Amino acid sequence: MPTSLPRKPWYRVLYFQVLMAVVLGIVVGCCFPAFGKSLKPLGDGFIKLVKMMIAPIIFCTVVHGLLRWGTCGNSGASGARHWSTLKSSLRWRW
Repeated sequence: MPTSLPRKPWYRVLYFQVLMAVVLGIVVGCCFPAFGKSLKPLGDGFIKLVKMMIAPIIFCTVVHGLLRWGTCGNSGASGARHWSTLKSSLRWRW
């Protein structure tokens, strides 16, 4: 008979924590607007941290994908096509 893993407590589940944070943010914004406004620098810093992490994550993902593709043995024409697509998408962005 297989043993099942013990379940996490309900307060340790990520989606519950996110929902509670949203509810808490709504309550603070409605009931204590001055305190909510004083938390703006904290929110702005969080957004800047997220934006700062996006570029390195995308870069590492693309590099890892290209390196892994080269070890699969099916590089060549398909790899050149992928590189061409990547270059054109980067050119479009800037």
